[in-house]
Amino acid sequence: MNIDPPMSADEVPAVIEKVKAKLDHWKSDQTAQTQRVSFLFSFFFPSFFSLLFLPFFFFS
Repeated sequence: MNIDPPMSADEVPAVIEKVKAKLDHWKSDQTAQTQRVSFLFSFFFPSFFSLLFLPFFFFS
């Protein structure tokens, strides 16, 4: 999370707020990131799997 741990009890509330802010950002950005990863996955993996299994179709 790239958040430094609290070094004293006084720093705990500030760290909790930083964690909450990161979680809120991740939750709000989750749909966009899912669409991005889905696009990349669909772009790269079909060609990879077709190349991987192509020899089985020709040499079987």
